[in-house]
Amino acid sequence: MKEVIIFFLICLAICDGVSVQLTSYRKTSVTFIAKVCVDDSLLTRTTSNRIQCGLLCSGHSGCRRFLFCPVSLVCTLYSDGTDCPVEQDTTSCSCYMKTVGYDGSNYTCPFGFYGNRCQQVVSDCADGVSRGVFTNAEGKNTLVYIKPATSPDPFEVYCETQEPGSIIILNRNVDCSSESFNRSLVDYELGFGIVRENSWIGFTGLLAVLTSSPDNKFALRVEISYNGGECMTEYEGFNIGNKETGYKLIIESYTPVTGFNPCGDSLMDDLAVVGYSFTTYDVDYTDTHLCGQKIGAGWWFASHPNCARSYLTGSMDGTSSGALWADDLEGYILNRIVVTLRKIV
Repeated sequence: MKEVIIFFLICLAICDGVSVQLTSYRKTSVTFIAKVCVDDSLLTRTTSNRIQCGLLCSGHSGCRRFLFCPVSLVCTLYSDGTDCPVEQDTTSCSCYMKTVGYDGSNYTCPFGFYGNRCQQVVSDCADGVSRGVFTNAEGKNTLVYIKPATSPDPFEVYCETQEPGSIIILNRNVDCSSESFNRSLVDYELGFGIVRENSWIGFTGLLAVLTSSPDNKFALRVEISYNGGECMTEYEGFNIGNKETGYKLIIESYTPVTGFNPCGDSLMDDLAVVGYSFTTYDVDYTDTHLCGQKIGAGWWFASHPNCARSYLTGSMDGTSSGALWADDLEGYILNRIVVTLRKIV
């Protein structure tokens, strides 16, 4: 069982009364990575111990997570998220997520949780925006807990703020610490990676979002930065089959995004992969072509010697197995990839 610490009955004299603060934290994980490329900290201070660091977070209205390292006595506060990826030596460092904060009148909850004692959870990013649980006012993406109707437990996703309510399902950044996407099918089902940097949401979570809104259609948006520019493409009528179908890819139409340079259609055009199952090195649906092993990445590959005109889960090192979007970016090195799921009301 993960450790829970509670800071309670912190009395502060204010005018002629006393304010009672109550905050609970859950101990989470500290992960060493070679390079943290997204600084999501609120502030950094030196404190004498973990308790003082927790008190600093409790007294900061925007703090929902903190990291304390006793060797350096450095206390870092964060506005969202669960775990703490760090570049430094993680020896003895501790990470804690605020599960509920109460100042005598208002509750502070992890993003996605709301209500009395933070006991309710939004169903998806769009639900969170509509309820005012979080906004895109700060102009940055936010780590949010959601609980779709078909999911037994809440799970953390990355909510897109430029298109409020969208969920980032694939995130790649060549400037961040590398993450191998040549993973087993089980890994692709569960999800993996540092959410803000290089990550995949997981088919379990993705299916929960899709199946919990059967009356809605969804769009899949692909944004790519490459050595030469940026582009954006969208597919409407996006869905996937269940596990028994191998998470078969379903798309109705390709749509360029108004005002943006189009990436081109690498899913439905030549060597279309619509209707094909998701292949990995250990579960391959491409017959004798063994595309999962040949490419070294999980993707919707066709049963064809050339496998596909796209695979956004390839390496980011510019080699022959590098991430590919052949229409219209063949020959370019892809530096940044963001694939989002957008609910169409």
